[in-house]
Amino acid sequence: MDFSTKFTVRTDLADEALENLGGKKGDLGDGIGFETEYIRSVRVDNVTVKNETAERITGKPIGKYVTVTTGEIWKTDKETFENIAKTIADIVKGMLPEEKGLCLVAALGNDKITADAIGPLAADNLIVSRHIKIKSRDLYDSLGLGECACITPGVMGDTGAEALELVKGAVDALKPSCVVVIDALASRNVERLAKTVQICDSGISPGSGVGNARQEISKNTLGVPTVAIGVPTVVEVQTLCLDVLSGVLENEREVLDYVEKKMPQNVGRFFVCPKETDKIIKSMSKLVGYSLNFVLHKDMTLSEMDEFLA
Repeated sequence: MDFSTKFTVRTDLADEALENLGGKKGDLGDGIGFETEYIRSVRVDNVTVKNETAERITGKPIGKYVTVTTGEIWKTDKETFENIAKTIADIVKGMLPEEKGLCLVAALGNDKITADAIGPLAADNLIVSRHIKIKSRDLYDSLGLGECACITPGVMGDTGAEALELVKGAVDALKPSCVVVIDALASRNVERLAKTVQICDSGISPGSGVGNARQEISKNTLGVPTVAIGVPTVVEVQTLCLDVLSGVLENEREVLDYVEKKMPQNVGRFFVCPKETDKIIKSMSKLVGYSLNFVLHKDMTLSEMDEFLA
């Protein structure tokens, strides 16, 4: 449903953005590609924004956007968890340089707000290794680790600095060959919350999903290849209302008229998340962290990761 500009259907997910365009398998024209595949029985939706025209239509920068459907990862067994983590890892690997030196992970978010804690909690599940390489090269080589550093820049309200400024400072100091950014996203559909992971090579604008966009973190601003990993954890109340009503009222004008009359003016400031958010975010953060461990430390098993991080 094509809502007026007054009522914005807010989403950070590229495949959801295509739903407003009537997206379907195959090329949508105007530089937009969309296809679905299954890897290790895991659903993977691929969206490609190929040119400036496609940018204007989708509202997404030129790049590749891959959405992995994880389902309720907090309820899955170890084998399913591993299959999904390795699938995410393969996608991330495909977007990073083939010859990697140091990989800098920037774990964005606010650890004081559960729905925004994906980045910091994922960092807790990440095996960082740069310090081991510096202090004990023999140990580093014997463990078979890749080189990884991680920063958690926090939020501007706590630091007084843009996340970009802090990440760029780390890039300038450490000279990584690539950057991976982790952040929470907003979805348009409650059924997608914490059940998908989006990976893209176009970077990220922290806070854009909740109407508080900060400076873009991308290859354009950092000067090195930058991959963003995002997990949808909230849906805007306004977007939720529009989505629900569009399935009840057949006429688009009816939906807009109803919302305009009944929706409180400040409702767009409210966001909702699942009631089991604490458990869910913890599980999804582990998935993201372990997926990156598979990228960076390719010979390590799940059990070895558990032991290393214990």
